[in-house]
Amino acid sequence: MYINGHFCYAHKFGMITNGLGIVRDIAFYDADYIAAHPEIEVSKKSDAPDEDKSLADAKALVPTLEDFFKKHPDFKPSVFLGDSAFDSIDIYGKLLGQGGIGFEKAFIPLNPRSSLSYPDCTLNDEGIPCCPNDTALPMKPEGNTSHLRCGSPTFKFVCPKMSWQKCEDGKYRRRTSCENPRAFDKLTLSPH
Repeated sequence: MYINGHFCYAHKFGMITNGLGIVRDIAFYDADYIAAHPEIEVSKKSDAPDEDKSLADAKALVPTLEDFFKKHPDFKPSVFLGDSAFDSIDIYGKLLGQGGIGFEKAFIPLNPRSSLSYPDCTLNDEGIPCCPNDTALPMKPEGNTSHLRCGSPTFKFVCPKMSWQKCEDGKYRRRTSCENPRAFDKLTLSPH
């Protein structure tokens, strides 16, 4: 395997801890694990015949958690804390809610390799998109909704110079004071 800049022989495993960091379970991602989980696609990284098949962390997360909860049916944590390797909309959908494993909250740092569908927008240190005209201006949050099929929340952001103004027909509409508005005045992000 190639890990942290080095080729090495290693046993890859997943470890589940409680909130205090005490190990509750270890699952070795060996041939028995792969055989027990045929739903996991395992890809080879090269054509070398002696190259072992490699299992990505994100692919193993949900099966490892499901195995753990089968072994410990009375253990019902409400919060998931993982690293940025798990920052994807698919994983959020599988972790949260009644359709998923059932966590109430998932805290996963943003993966710096993830990208926005709007390349002109940059993210600040808190993960909030910034104005494409002035990266010092964070976009304003405007609530969250669930428009995705998996039911995961999406977060809507609008231009930092936007305000709601009452129009002639009595309805309130978005208006911006930006001198150079871009093609999009709002941005909806999924936690991925």
